[in-house]
Amino acid sequence: MIRENVPWSSENEGLVRHEDMLRRCYEQIRDLKEENRQLRIAAESFGHLAERLNRALRAERRLRAIDHLATPRETEATCAVN
Repeated sequence: MIRENVPWSSENEGLVRHEDMLRRCYEQIRDLKEENRQLRIAAESFGHLAERLNRALRAERRLRAIDHLATPRETEATCAVN
């Protein structure tokens, strides 16, 4: 456990230094956990966006394929005229 009020002396200087390092480690762990939480949220949002984009691209390709089949090809029309 980290002590709040440790008197400063040469005898316990090392202890105070270690407790300060331990406190900073706990703060860093807390900060990293929060960063990890935010990254997970962002990754999930990005995944949903990628799925929507993929669906839209597939739909667009299908529509282009249908349009391509519905209109005569330029080469076929040129050959029929000649």
